[in-house]
This record gives sequence, structure tokens and C-alpha cells, in this order.
Amino acid sequence: MLVMGSHRAKWLVVAALVGALAFLVYSPSLAYDFVWDDRSLILRDVRIRSWAGLLEAFGTDFFRNADEKVRYGYYRPLITVSYAMDFWLWRTDPMGYHLTNIAAHIACCAGLLALARHLRMGLGVATVVALLFAVHPLHTESVTWISGRTDVLATLFVLPYLLWFDHKSIPKRLLGHVCFAAAIFSKEVTLAAPGVAFMLASVRTDASLKERIKQVLPSLPVLGGYFAIRSTIVPMLPSFGPPEGLAEHTFGPMAGLARYLDKLVLPNPSEQTAYLQTPISDSLTDPWAAMGMAITLLVLYLWLTHRKVGLMALAVLLSFIPMANIVRVAAPLDMGFPMSERFLYFPSLILALFLGMVLSRVAQLRPSLSVGAGRAVAVVVAVGLTGTLSAMTHARNPAWKNEAAMFSDARAKAQNAPLLDWLYAGVLRREGKLEAAHHLLLDAVRIARKRDGHIPPEMIITLANTTASKGQVKRAIQVLNRYTRETGNKDPMIFYNLGVLQVEQGRLGSAQKSLNYACEHRPNYLPAFLARGLLHLRRGRYKLAAVSFEHIVELDPRHPGAWHGIGLAHRGIGEHDKALAAFLKSVKYEPSAINPRIDAAAVLLDTDPHRALELVKTGAAMHPDNARLSKAVEVVRASLGE
Repeated sequence: MLVMGSHRAKWLVVAALVGALAFLVYSPSLAYDFVWDDRSLILRDVRIRSWAGLLEAFGTDFFRNADEKVRYGYYRPLITVSYAMDFWLWRTDPMGYHLTNIAAHIACCAGLLALARHLRMGLGVATVVALLFAVHPLHTESVTWISGRTDVLATLFVLPYLLWFDHKSIPKRLLGHVCFAAAIFSKEVTLAAPGVAFMLASVRTDASLKERIKQVLPSLPVLGGYFAIRSTIVPMLPSFGPPEGLAEHTFGPMAGLARYLDKLVLPNPSEQTAYLQTPISDSLTDPWAAMGMAITLLVLYLWLTHRKVGLMALAVLLSFIPMANIVRVAAPLDMGFPMSERFLYFPSLILALFLGMVLSRVAQLRPSLSVGAGRAVAVVVAVGLTGTLSAMTHARNPAWKNEAAMFSDARAKAQNAPLLDWLYAGVLRREGKLEAAHHLLLDAVRIARKRDGHIPPEMIITLANTTASKGQVKRAIQVLNRYTRETGNKDPMIFYNLGVLQVEQGRLGSAQKSLNYACEHRPNYLPAFLARGLLHLRRGRYKLAAVSFEHIVELDPRHPGAWHGIGLAHRGIGEHDKALAAFLKSVKYEPSAINPRIDAAAVLLDTDPHRALELVKTGAAMHPDNARLSKAVEVVRASLGE
């Protein structure tokens, strides 16, 4: 018993050391910002801000925008739940979200060790493969980028299933299948887990084929239920689909497999990016397709000659099958055949197990490698590989530091992609580099028009707002009006932005019509209701303003701007008690806000000046250089005779 306890303690020590190294390598990301999809999935997704919204996530597209139920055909409700948990803990502080990503990755490293032990690998071999998995640079996007967590969490959920799907204990078997359901409701990449589990069972035991099939059969109802729910809520969109023709169906995946394995086995951070443009393969004349075919034939040969090693290699191949973009299922067409780092997270874990099995077999065939000088050489090689991969990951991390770093890196590796040009132009605009952003957007529009004639409305909106930021508001309005006139596109986002520009130009009547249209056709898009509420306040329509702001707090009960607007509306009506309550809620949900504090203090000045003083003094302590707060403190003190 003591020997068993000591052996288990060694595994726990290794898990702690691997976790510590993983944390050390990825800890710089704790200082990184929200990037790209983080904005739509976290900062602009109202679903994560209330229980009702969270339930809605189970009935809508993962990327749904406002009231759209289907956008890209992704169904990943548990990832949205993870964002909601982070939101309630950290609000909009990116550090907490990054901490969750790192913690999930460390848990996956521990799960890999547990699975290696389950497959009867030695502690030394398991340590090596866990270290390589923990610091592999191809995991940078999955761990360092907040939105990259989809693959990490899906893998984390699937690990208990791979451990317990055939366990003697019924509760553990049941829990394993519940975790499998959680995995596929996190991301589609784990759909092949039952096949992988079948191969692992074949490797670990000598059970009959009938018994192994029986062990994975309970997974079929889980898969059936998932597809039934998914097809009802987010059916595959007609505009997306796999390559056309048998040749592309056959050789495209072969080429993709070879490219992905190349990136895993021979990582090169200078070539890594969120997406790489790669032509679709349609024949074996493509070297990558030929290589993929050779790899597949090699796996079949291993299965025939070295059964268990071959079965583990088949598990690796199976883990690649559900990877969406291996056959272009859902991705922007202007980005070619997309390959993404994060898709490799789950396959890399299975590949690590394959590597562990190969190393174990080598150690069995060459016992001298496990003792004396052989062991020393093995340790040196393992340490060298771990150090090299750690350095690569450390060098790759800053590409996800912020949007400027990410898009400049991606654009350098994916030329003539108008989508990336548009996104990077948005970053330049926020940095105040308006001329550069304007020229980049014009180039993006030109490329998109020349390619297929389709210009996304978001691209035109960014162009219009950039034009307005240069002081050319009239010209910006003309850009939007011309686009809607020429394309017939009535996207509510266009009218929201049009309304905001019309307010800036002083055309309040036209702005009212534009914002009404945006609110009517996009009832969950909060900025449109906020803009309309502010316009009503400006026009003295306080009751209508209150209606717009109250609609916002129904969807996001902790929206500080909406509560401030409600307070201003009630103050305009003369309902000072209601105004004060709303101002105080705004301060509660955003303590650093200045205007709600001053407005609340103004209401309290006659009835409770001491409380008013406390409010503005607290604000002045947070913003010592703010002249308005300093003046408010002086006014309240004067009313108290100080």
C-alpha cells in the first residue's frame, strides 16, 4: 500500500511540475487585451450578462449577433457559459479570462498524464510527452487568445470520457458520457472521441471486438441527441460547405492532414498565424496530398505489422476528422483554405499519446536506453526539446497581445485578404491612425469588389466611421446611403451607424428614423437603444428615453450607461427619487464612472449633503486630476459650510 501511495505521489509531483511550467510559459498573457472575436463573444454579447441570456445561448448560434439565431452555423453553448462565469467574476477585465484559459490548459496537461498512466506508460515517458504538450507553440492561439479556449475546454471535457467510458463503476461511466456531451457542446472537434476511445480500449486491453464495440455504444445516443438539437437550432448554412467534387473531398483532407502534422512535428513560429491561405488540393500531384496519402498508408501498415502502435496511430487520424476547416466547412471565403493553430489542440494530445507509446516500445526493445548513459542522453534530449519549444511559445505569445499585434502578424502571412485588411483598419482607427486606416479600407473594398462583387456591410460601416473621424461627417453619411442604394442592403447596423452620424451632423429627425429602424430590426443590439435613448433626452422626450434605457436593463441588468440614462430621464420628468436610485445603480455597476456620481450628488445635495460629499470625494480619489469632480467636492463642501 505504501509503495502504491508513493508511486501515485510521484505522478502528482510530475503533474504539479508540468502545470507550473505551463503557467510560467503562458503567464505573460495575463497582461494581454481582448482580441478579435473576444469583442463579439464577450464584450458585445448580452447573453453572458443575465440568466435569461445564458439560457438563450442554448437556443442560438454561437456567433449570433443581436437577434440573429443563426450566423455561422456554430453551436457551442458551454463556451458561452464559460464566458458568463468569467464575466460574473471579472466583468470586463481580460486578466481573469486569460487566467481561466491557462488553468484549463494546465488541467488538460494533468488529464494527459492521467490518460498516459491509464495506458500503462512509464512515469518517465509520460513526463516527456506531457512537457512537450504543455509548452508546444501550436497551442499558443488556444491558450493565449481568450476565444481560443474552445478547443481547450472541449478537450478538457473529453478527457474524463476517454478515461471512464469503459470503467467498471457505473457512476464513473455515466459521468464520462456526461463529459463527452459537454465536450461536443463545447466544440465539434471532439465528435470523433468515441472512435478514439475504441482505439484506446484496443490498445489498453485484449477485449474482444464485440466487447469493445459494446463499450462505446452508449456514446451513440449522445451523438444522436447532439445532432438532433444542433440541426434544429443551427443548421448548416447554404453559403458554407465542403469542397465540391470527389477529388477535393478525397485529396483536400489528405493535404490538410499532412500540413497539420507538419506544423505539429516541425513547428515554426515565424509561419504561425490565426489563418493561413492554402489552396484546396484536388489530386495527388499536390505534394501535400501525396504526403497525406503516404501517412495514411503508413498507419495502415503499422496496424497490420505492429497492431497496438498502429491502433494508436489510427486514433491520431480519427482525431483529425471533425476539424471543421480541414475540408472548408465554415470559414471566410476570402481567406482561402484556412488552417488554424487552435484546431490542433485535441489531435496534438492524441499525438502525444502516440509518441508516448512509441517511446515506450523503443525503451522495451532497447533496455539500455532506460539506464545509465542511455537515460542521461534521453533526459538531455527531453530537456532540450522542452526548452526549445518553450522558447518558441514565449516568442509566439506576443502576437496575441492586442489586436494591432495580431492583425499585423496575420496580414503579413495572408496577403490580399480583405477581411484582415478591414479588421486591421479598425485597429488603426482606434489608435488614431486615420489616414492609414482609410487607405487600407479603400484597398479592402477594391479587392472585395474585384474578387466577387460582394462588400460586407461591416467593411463599409468602418469606412464611413473612419471618414467621419477625419471630420468628413457629410461624406461618411453619403458612403452609407450610397451603399444601401446600390446594394439594397438594409442591415440594421448600417442604420444604427447612420443615425449616430446624423446626430453628429445635427439632423435629429433623420437620426430618429434611422435609430428607430435599427432598434426595430435588431431588438437585442444595445448600442442602438442607448443611442436612441440619448437622442430622446436631447430632444426632451424623457418618457421615450426611459423606455429605450429600460429595454437595455431588461437584457443587461448591470448596464451602467443605461441606468445613468434612466436617471437622467426621471430627473427630466421630475421624479427625483427614481432618478437617484438609477444614478446609484449606475455607480454601483461602474464605480469609476464620473457623471453618475456627480448627478447623484446633485440630487442628494438638498436632502443628504453628507452622502453627496462621500460620493464625489470617492470619485475624486479615483480621478484626482478630474476638474469636474474637484469642483463638485467644493460645491458640496460649501453647502455644508465647510
